[in-house]
Amino acid sequence: MVSGYFRIVDTAFHIDRLLCSELRKYLRKSLGHAPDIKRGAPSAGCMHLVQRPFPASDKSFDRTMIQDRGGWLELAGENPVSVLYAVYDFLKSCLGVRFFAAGEAFEHVPRPHALNLPAGFQMEFGSAFEIRDFVNRTNSPDVLSFAVKNRINTILGCGPWKDGSENCSYENARLIHSYGLKVRGPGHSWKHFVPGNLLFEKHPEYFPMKDG
Repeated sequence: MVSGYFRIVDTAFHIDRLLCSELRKYLRKSLGHAPDIKRGAPSAGCMHLVQRPFPASDKSFDRTMIQDRGGWLELAGENPVSVLYAVYDFLKSCLGVRFFAAGEAFEHVPRPHALNLPAGFQMEFGSAFEIRDFVNRTNSPDVLSFAVKNRINTILGCGPWKDGSENCSYENARLIHSYGLKVRGPGHSWKHFVPGNLLFEKHPEYFPMKDG
């Protein structure tokens, strides 16, 4: 049996702090203890978080694998954000954690006595669509976290969203990127490229009819 992981060996990319802190937080809630975080090669009794190549595939995206490596448990992803998905895939599939809505009040975290997985345990996950989009209305960290927990990888606008993209900022974009998410935009931007006050008289055909 595979049980009793007390150490995380993390990876070296920009969301490593997030994925390690998330794993420690939910292990503490579920199992009652949080492993230390160390860099380096995996060793007996640890959880190894790693980005590595996967076989080519045109059927699924941001793939992950959770498997017993004969001494440690590996949580692998094929790219940086999928390593974060691997953490959530592990929490959901192996510990029964559920994320029903944004915020801890809407999470279910069972409290088993131990993590027990059979020798040779292996599970694979992937997403059916390459781009999985989410309209950002609040720019709330809870909402962005909930999006990632459900394999969203792209956010429309770096809001808060109101009257198009006017409220976008570098600070909000950095917040979105800190969760490993991409920013898609601009949105509702037609009026910037085709301003009615300058073009309507010469080119009314550019604009929709309103009130006849």
